[in-house]
Amino acid sequence: MNRTHWVRSIVCATVATMLASAAPSHAYRMIQNFNSGRQTSGSQVTCNDPNGFTHWTSANTNWYHNVSNQGSGKDATLYNAMNVWTFVLGADHSLSYRGRTTAGFTTDGINAVSWGTGQGCSGSCLALTALVLQQPGQVIVESDITFNNAVTWTTNGSNYDTWSVAAHEFGHTLGIHHTELTSTPYPTMRATYFGSDARTLETDDQSAIQCSQGTYPPSLSCIPDGGVDDTLSNTDCCSGVAVQGSTYCTNPADYGTTWASCFQICGSVPTGSCAPSGGVDDTLSLTSCCSGAAVSGSTRCLDPADYGTDWTSCIHTCL
Repeated sequence: MNRTHWVRSIVCATVATMLASAAPSHAYRMIQNFNSGRQTSGSQVTCNDPNGFTHWTSANTNWYHNVSNQGSGKDATLYNAMNVWTFVLGADHSLSYRGRTTAGFTTDGINAVSWGTGQGCSGSCLALTALVLQQPGQVIVESDITFNNAVTWTTNGSNYDTWSVAAHEFGHTLGIHHTELTSTPYPTMRATYFGSDARTLETDDQSAIQCSQGTYPPSLSCIPDGGVDDTLSNTDCCSGVAVQGSTYCTNPADYGTTWASCFQICGSVPTGSCAPSGGVDDTLSLTSCCSGAAVSGSTRCLDPADYGTDWTSCIHTCL
């Protein structure tokens, strides 16, 4: 079986030109690795491979961001990239942005996104993902992402687009390898960088996480403050409250009808109360930070269109 470096996922500094071809059935591929500990490579296998593939056993994973180097101003963009996977219907996995950290690209029990050089990702490599595996079973117990700090990273859709690359890398953290689909529209899990179109998942990407969770149903747990909860109660907020007005539906027609594609942000405190340090506060002052201040640059919105406009579905982290 062909062994590839799945973590060197976006190794081309320019967009590769590929001829469109018929898509193979189930073109998405999963990561297979029978080694224990920290891994940055794996075999491409189908979702029905008899020897299985890497996966989480818990539906919710908490992520932290080290803003050193080029990480400043990237909180909202990383949040958006996590949510494209959380929003996949028919899959219960939720990636929760839990705030800042000093942790980096190392095995320490913390799922961290950081920015650096000399960590196995240099030259034409844009970003690198590591999985920490527990055997037997190919169970993921930790994951980290490092962005090549020698590259210029943007949040406006120009090269190199942080959201697009992060969405691809978060796919790897879920045990998804590169797709074999070579026709347009390209899936986010295409092996080479192709610009800001990778911000949005294609059917091939969605099918990958749906099949993974169908094969290895994860255990459900409550969603922490600031995390994303579905409105149909397949999951629940640990705090018991959601941020008022934060409901967002990927299909607008579901709002007020079936709610099938709708999500909300888990809050720290009920409306009218103040949130403690590390808690989340809505940006419209329905709640407030007990300290009177929020972490600079921590604002993120469930609906990206609200950022800088009406701020309806937006929160920030309290100091």
